[in-house]
Amino acid sequence: MDALAPLGPFLGTWEGEEEIMPSKWGPGGPAHAQAVWRADLGGKAVIHEYRAVRDGAPWLQAHALFTPQANGGLALHWFDSLGFVPEQAALGSAEGAQLLFVRRSPRGMSRHVWAPLGADAYTLALDTSFDAGASWTPIMRGRYTRTAAED
Repeated sequence: MDALAPLGPFLGTWEGEEEIMPSKWGPGGPAHAQAVWRADLGGKAVIHEYRAVRDGAPWLQAHALFTPQANGGLALHWFDSLGFVPEQAALGSAEGAQLLFVRRSPRGMSRHVWAPLGADAYTLALDTSFDAGASWTPIMRGRYTRTAAED
């Protein structure tokens, strides 16, 4: 899992609170999320499973697959219940302890930044751009704490 080493701090089960900003996809407000990050395929991939609840009802589910790239970077393949099916992988990298990925689609661009806060917490910032990355608008901010280590 050497190429995937930057994902190591995220392996495990997490729970957290999120603030969703109003957007063309719906109103803003709080959400509660659970995430599981696990190594798979003999250490050649990391799977991230995510579920969020708003107002007591399921709001968003996502399934992400992280894989190493030949250039030393990482790729993110993201699928979610809003219908954002990837046309291509989002390329990303570790910048210090942070993970940074930018997804592109006909709907615009999304930037994901996962940042560890010590061994048992992390934040996620999601931003969106509709002008090819010239400007970014916050779409979600979350903070998560570890509830279990990876098995």
